[in-house]
Amino acid sequence: MAKTEKLNTPDVVIAISNQVGCSQRMTRRILDAFSDLVLTNLLEGKQLSLASLGKFYARQTRQGRNPGSTRMAFKATKKVAERLRG
Repeated sequence: MAKTEKLNTPDVVIAISNQVGCSQRMTRRILDAFSDLVLTNLLEGKQLSLASLGKFYARQTRQGRNPGSTRMAFKATKKVAERLRG
């Protein structure tokens, strides 16, 4: 199985900055604000849905693991899931 290429934050910032045409500094601020928004909503028990991507939500871990803890989950939209399947 081939190793999956990973994009880190600087890679994402550069790619978005180039595509949108704004500075990397502004792109980083927007990405940080988005991350904060997702985290804040998950901590409040809310879901965050993006029509073009999917839904972020907090989910309880399985009983046998660490009871009472939560983890972030993501459910892709049908369109995204179909594209990933090829």
